Amino acid sequence: MYRYAIEHDFLIVEYFDVYEGAELYESILEILSTLLKHHLSSLKNIIFDLSEVESIGLHDSDRAYVAIWRVKLNKIFLRYDLDAQKIISRVNAVVVLPKDSEVSAIYQERLKKMSPAGGVVLPTKTFATLTEAVSHLGLDAEWVKRSHRYAAGSIIREAN
Repeated sequence: MYRYAIEHDFLIVEYFDVYEGAELYESILEILSTLLKHHLSSLKNIIFDLSEVESIGLHDSDRAYVAIWRVKLNKIFLRYDLDAQKIISRVNAVVVLPKDSEVSAIYQERLKKMSPAGGVVLPTKTFATLTEAVSHLGLDAEWVKRSHRYAAGSIIREAN
């Protein structure tokens, strides 16, 4: 399950409880497909917070899935005549790893299985805490905390 908030050029997605299949990638498709052109074209920072994930598996973690996902991602951007690769390559994306070390290890295994020929699906760096991730992005920690907890004015959605 996940919930997210977006404000200006910043998106934060928080995953919790059971991480189903390729939930991070599926959630990105769902979220981006709801955004208007100005949000898509101005996106600069994404935090994927998996710290509260309690269970995860390896379902949908192969390279064939990644190839299909890339086609779907491109279609989302093409509806506004935007270049998905150009926009994604300039996004600073970070992952806050699950607190549970066993769950974190399985997530890391997912990343290895999904990386095409050693490449990167989404350019991300991993961090142990939200504070470390925020600091790396150079964002205001207080603003992120408010946004992370779904401040007024943010686009907020929750999904299963």
